[in-house]
Amino acid sequence: MRREIPRDLRRAAEAEHAPNEFPCLLEQRIRPDRRYVRIGVMLTVLLHGSLFGYTLYDSYRALSSWRSLIGLAIVSEPGHRQGLRLPDRALLVAPLYYPPGLLASSPDEEAKRRVEQRRRRQEAMRRLREHMEQMARAEEATSDLPKTWEELEQRVKDEARKLNIGPIRDAIIEIYRAKQEGRLAFQDISVAVSFRVQKDGALTDIALVEPSGLPPVDAAALMIVEEASRARILAPLVAAQSVTVKLIIAETTELRFIIVSPSEAGAAQLVSQLNGLLLLARLNAGRLDPQAAAILSRLSISQQGRNVIASVKIPRAEAAEMLKGRIGSEE
Repeated sequence: MRREIPRDLRRAAEAEHAPNEFPCLLEQRIRPDRRYVRIGVMLTVLLHGSLFGYTLYDSYRALSSWRSLIGLAIVSEPGHRQGLRLPDRALLVAPLYYPPGLLASSPDEEAKRRVEQRRRRQEAMRRLREHMEQMARAEEATSDLPKTWEELEQRVKDEARKLNIGPIRDAIIEIYRAKQEGRLAFQDISVAVSFRVQKDGALTDIALVEPSGLPPVDAAALMIVEEASRARILAPLVAAQSVTVKLIIAETTELRFIIVSPSEAGAAQLVSQLNGLLLLARLNAGRLDPQAAAILSRLSISQQGRNVIASVKIPRAEAAEMLKGRIGSEE
């Protein structure tokens, strides 16, 4: 006959062996299978790698639209400073003309009008002579034509990578000298030009939205826009509804670009792209001209609703010293 173990003794024996067996059982229960560990690690790496890769690709795709600025050479070459390529420039900067008999005028006003008409004719003749001289110099340079189609293609590509500031520099120097000689009298200047950007980078709908009242200054502002259109450097702004370039010369000289985006989200994305380019440009500032590097260090990009504003502010005295140094180096 089997002897039964008392219940109290059985409980005591189980309690004695439990501390030794329970950790083993617990370890077996919580120990993960190595196969599942590998799968989990691989899924985690794949998920985070995909997210990081998409972020890099999105940034590359956004910045690649600005690849036209990479390798862009800023040159100072002779050019058509009067800018005959924009046919409606005279309409933008010339005062309104009233036909004879529309308004009654006094003899003094009539005499002033004749003097002004004579001055304009002399100015037109001077510009015509300059244009003919430029055409003659261009004909002398025709001997340097490319000999092969490949050479022509390479020359076109090289020209497309140049931003010629020569005519712009000449116009600004002429304005500065006219002020120094007393031919132009002004203290504060504000001029603004607006335009739209096409897919190929060409600028259309150019309008002098805020004239300065000084035709040479207005012509210089339009010339800057023309050169930007020729170089096709603003093609990434094709989505913008309009772009306005404004120059303010007061106690602080400010050059401001106002880009109107279709939405606030688009404006935020554009600000991110421009700040990325600005960071890259500042990292390579050692290769730039000292004055260009100084201007680049003062460039700021911000967002106001749907507007993206890129602004460069320089104290008036410092801007005058920079201009004097530039003119002195050219003479």
